[in-house]
Amino acid sequence: MAANGSFLSIKINNIKLLDYWGLGMDNAVDNLFEALFALTDLRVLLRETAPLHKLSAEQQMQAREALARAKAALSKLEEELQE
Repeated sequence: MAANGSFLSIKINNIKLLDYWGLGMDNAVDNLFEALFALTDLRVLLRETAPLHKLSAEQQMQAREALARAKAALSKLEEELQE
């Protein structure tokens, strides 16, 4: 971890995980949290339909949307970490 004035950068194994410049956040962190929020939405949906997990048509659509959001965010995160 390094701090230079108002700049803070956190790296693990030479992979940039977090950059702060003032209050701004790095895109990788934003994408990580977007994926986690989408998966949380899916988890809540599955908890609501437990124990049989019989999803209505609307719930199936919500599950597909949550998975699509998670996949998109993880894809963007992977791209960020490759840079």
